[in-house]
Amino acid sequence: MAERPCTLRCHHMTKSSAIHQLPRGCAWPCLVIGVLLALLGLGSLLGLPKSWVRSRQLWTEVPGSVAESYLKEGTRRFRDRRDGGSRPSERTWDVRLKYRYRVNGRDFTGDAKALRQPKNDNRWDEAQPVKESYRAGDALPVFYKPADASVSRLTQKEPDIEFGKDVFFTLLFLFGGIAALYAARWSLWRQG
Repeated sequence: MAERPCTLRCHHMTKSSAIHQLPRGCAWPCLVIGVLLALLGLGSLLGLPKSWVRSRQLWTEVPGSVAESYLKEGTRRFRDRRDGGSRPSERTWDVRLKYRYRVNGRDFTGDAKALRQPKNDNRWDEAQPVKESYRAGDALPVFYKPADASVSRLTQKEPDIEFGKDVFFTLLFLFGGIAALYAARWSLWRQG
């Protein structure tokens, strides 16, 4: 009878410790994933200064002109939160511009989203007047990349959100790698 309580107690301990313990074969995949994520995070961290400089780089302004304005049709899809299925989608319209500009005697062209957009992008009757407000030949400022004049845009600076994304993914990789390495260490320690 003395063995039975011990067996039950050992069985109970194994069952309760299994709740807090990762599966036996989980340590090595966690270790590999942790190392990979940590290396990605460190690489991203080393690239942040270059990304910061790129986000602060001033592009050179030159006069340009509208070659053509047009509407680009898109689709916005909705998801039903209750059952995960999709609801009917709606069409959207972005006003886009094809434009021309000249740098050091060479002609270049570009295509970008116009700065003015309809308030409701799902309404063609609102997008059409905005499109028509840009006429061929209208002057507009164009900003080109000093290192490569064929790369241009209609805004002076890249949005700060791009640098924010770089920082977010760097932190995600670093903390994900640290968490996976900690899980591997903990799993190996628990296995003894």
